[in-house]
Amino acid sequence: MKTALIIIDMINGMEKWISKNRMKKTITNLKLVVEKARKKKIPIIYVVHKPLGKGRIKIYDEIKPVKNDKIVFKNNYSSFYKTKLDEILKRKKIKNLVIAGVSTHWCVLTTVVDASYRNYKITLLDDCTAAPSKRWENFAKEWLDNTLTLGIKKSNQKIW
Repeated sequence: MKTALIIIDMINGMEKWISKNRMKKTITNLKLVVEKARKKKIPIIYVVHKPLGKGRIKIYDEIKPVKNDKIVFKNNYSSFYKTKLDEILKRKKIKNLVIAGVSTHWCVLTTVVDASYRNYKITLLDDCTAAPSKRWENFAKEWLDNTLTLGIKKSNQKIW
């Protein structure tokens, strides 16, 4: 089955909600995963909120998209709600999703739930997600793990 890496809201400015240290650790781990995905030719799809007002979105330099990567814009928390994400995945015949990004307790959680409704096989990258607090992050991961059938892995484990 084909797999894609979904990266949610890894954009400059998230430090307003998530500490710089937590974001730095998440970006460092995610950079390794992005490099592995590119070597294996795994499609990478970035999902980001549309800019509010006149602001511009800038994905962190360490994990920024390259030529063949896709960017999907969203207006809501879930990466699937009123976006082209599901259409892109179906067109590419992708059945497995490896999900990373922020915020674990909100946009990542709703995306994982929506992906499960669409029958995708999901792997959540434990050390490539972050929330404003470790408590919220752990709660979201525990709830997802106990409620849905998904795998939770670390960036240094075999993913693909």
